[in-house]
Amino acid sequence: MFATNDILIVDRFDKIRAQCIKKDSWRCYRIEANDLIVERFSHNLTTLILKTDKNTATGEWICRHGRKEKKVYVSYVKASVPMIDMEVSLETGKINKTNIFKLTCSSCVEPHIKGADFYINNTLEDSMKYQSGLCYHKRKLCTPERCSCLASGHHFIWTYMSNLSFIHFTCVMRFKDPLESTIIIKKADVIFNGSGKF
Repeated sequence: MFATNDILIVDRFDKIRAQCIKKDSWRCYRIEANDLIVERFSHNLTTLILKTDKNTATGEWICRHGRKEKKVYVSYVKASVPMIDMEVSLETGKINKTNIFKLTCSSCVEPHIKGADFYINNTLEDSMKYQSGLCYHKRKLCTPERCSCLASGHHFIWTYMSNLSFIHFTCVMRFKDPLESTIIIKKADVIFNGSGKF
């Protein structure tokens, strides 16, 4: 029996392989006896590693949380990163009549060199990197007012101040394809139009 707020991992055969339940804290359980689950918790981010037989892993897997779901394609034949899912969200506010934007950029997989680039209207504005337990931007240590990142190396929060009426925000991450030894670039966008975002 599954509750509506449980997190479920579903394999390509539409079979539930893992279930995460929250009581005092999140706890994840395997469904198949031969699977191995490794949990990593950091702030409000949970990374679930499911080790299983590679012959049955290839295909589309789903992570379901209530009514929401995310899909990822797993392949041992093709490159391992082209279907990576990136997310970007934007919070807005004001300080002394100046608009302040908090951009959160994350990926389900750790990017190459644990970094992200932030573009404003297609121009590179800042770069962030997680290294040796610290978070940097433009080779300087992040301050809480400016930026932060999680120890997982694939979750970055960046703050920008501007009174522009239109801003196209872009977050760019680079992922290394271990099969082809190439770098694949992924990006996620959000636009502020002066009265809201879309």
